[in-house]
Amino acid sequence: MFFTRQGIATLLVGLLVGVIGGCADHPSEVPADGVKVAEGNTELLYKAPEAGTIFIYESPDNRLVYRSAIRRGDTVKLNAKDDRITVNGKTVMEQGINTGHTYKMFFDPAGSRTVVVERRTETISR
Repeated sequence: MFFTRQGIATLLVGLLVGVIGGCADHPSEVPADGVKVAEGNTELLYKAPEAGTIFIYESPDNRLVYRSAIRRGDTVKLNAKDDRITVNGKTVMEQGINTGHTYKMFFDPAGSRTVVVERRTETISR
């Protein structure tokens, strides 16, 4: 099969744009298993279906503003107008929440890790 330099360059640029574009909504501070569960600029609310870790990420500053372990049934609320984050009604962060910015809430379930174990055996004949 014959490829031109221009064709290869176009393919590589396309792949790079796809990878960067696909990762733009998933911050590097959030594990790959983390799922976006809420997004907005005024108020976010999430009730955890199981134990895990909650991440709150701010755009356009691209910064992680809050991260914490939570239990099943915990309710996490971000209120930009009140400049606070609460868990089950208790303030866990007060200050640094900017109105007009977009916030994304991610949840990483505690039991979601996939572990692959592989065993190989080779027989060498002499």
